[in-house]
Amino acid sequence: MRKKLNCMLVFGILGAAATAVPRPIVTSQGAFTLIDYPNSTSTQIWSVNGRGEMVGVYVDGARVNHGFLYSRGKFTTIDYPGAALTLLNGINTNGDIVGEYATTATGPHHGFLYSSGRFGVVDFPGGATTGVVGIAANGDMVGYYDNPGRGYFVSGDKFTKIDYPNGSPTVLGSISPQGVIIGSAAVSGVSRAFVIRNGETTTYEHPG
Repeated sequence: MRKKLNCMLVFGILGAAATAVPRPIVTSQGAFTLIDYPNSTSTQIWSVNGRGEMVGVYVDGARVNHGFLYSRGKFTTIDYPGAALTLLNGINTNGDIVGEYATTATGPHHGFLYSSGRFGVVDFPGGATTGVVGIAANGDMVGYYDNPGRGYFVSGDKFTKIDYPNGSPTVLGSISPQGVIIGSAAVSGVSRAFVIRNGETTTYEHPG
């Protein structure tokens, strides 16, 4: 099923860049680099592109979630204007960023695309809540809507539902530059991983 995307653009707001020196931690498994947003109580990185740019979310001292971009050793806060919380979920090789925001701490989430300094709202038509989790180099996106989550793919102004057969929820993880989509779904209480390539779905289950 395909539906049109209504995308509203508004000017974005960027916080001041904060520089932090990553602290290397060497373990028996190799060298890890610890990346923490300065003065945050929690930092999570959720996506990295081919240029090494990373996006994620950090929590400040007031327990507010903010999105951030980490590039060339510098952090930049990226918050949707007027939002009570912002999550950055994905970044492609062009530096386009996708995520979700809410106007109140417990309110419904709305998806967005952040590109060239502007935000565009991405809401699944009729969905109670929406998030965008991944974006390919050509601008195609994947995400979720409603609760329990259902998946969707959007190309240009066309939405396509993606529901794993008899699976609830269907959770899409990302989309590659070649348009390959990965995700997972719960079927009869068992979580299964899957890959969608050229319209064909392949399920993966670890033995046992």
